[in-house]
Amino acid sequence: MPGKGMMSLGIGGELSIPMASDFSDANGMGFGGSGRFQYGLQDNVTLYGTIDTCTGHRKEDISGFDYKLTGLEFLAGGKYGFGSGFYGLA
Repeated sequence: MPGKGMMSLGIGGELSIPMASDFSDANGMGFGGSGRFQYGLQDNVTLYGTIDTCTGHRKEDISGFDYKLTGLEFLAGGKYGFGSGFYGLA
């Protein structure tokens, strides 16, 4: 956790694997990326935000329509550190 007044940035890769039978029959894996920002309000209290995007690829056309699935997710919250590397998120 960043200390009071400290900031941190992070990036990551995303992989989406369709699991529902009808959905996975027509759709393949998706790939994307994410970014995270954290700001320490106190030594054990941090505000954070993330943005994620993922684009899925189709295996087959459905009813003659050509499509691509894209998702965009924004999250914001807080993190409280209990010590020894344990923390809770809200």
